[in-house]
Amino acid sequence: VKFPDLVEYDEVFVNELSLIDGVLVVEPHTSFETDLDFTVEAIQGFEAQEKYCATGRGIRIAVLDTGIDYTHKDLGGAGTKEAFESAFGTHPFSLRNTRRDGLFPTPRIYSGYDFLGDRFEINGPAYPDDDPIDMAGHGTMVASSILAVAPEAQLMALKICAGDFRNP
Repeated sequence: VKFPDLVEYDEVFVNELSLIDGVLVVEPHTSFETDLDFTVEAIQGFEAQEKYCATGRGIRIAVLDTGIDYTHKDLGGAGTKEAFESAFGTHPFSLRNTRRDGLFPTPRIYSGYDFLGDRFEINGPAYPDDDPIDMAGHGTMVASSILAVAPEAQLMALKICAGDFRNP
């Protein structure tokens, strides 16, 4: 049994799961895949494309979320682990994730800003910076969903939500 490691649970719950016949191990699940076709269908994106010939041409959209992984190949980046590490570094306190380093902006992500900073903790001070790299993945998923519906739109990455550093 795997469950998202962002879900809060207690030891009793974990023990009960492990007692179910056939369950060998209970552990957090830290790898997620999304199906953009399902997402686009759920928000009636295909219908909008067909009915209104929506392409997003000439439209700029701000994504206010956990940032955007602008190193992703579908978002104008190189799409490599090396590109991500060059943009983010190897931990949240790296100076790499606080400044633009030639990888951003991209043709798809034209601008952005990190209003919290990657060292932000709930009820703590913000450390805003010029680099809206996404380490949680949610903002990147939202950006991908937008571009699946409006492939010619340009996006602005505004990082206003803290990410989970365990799942870059």
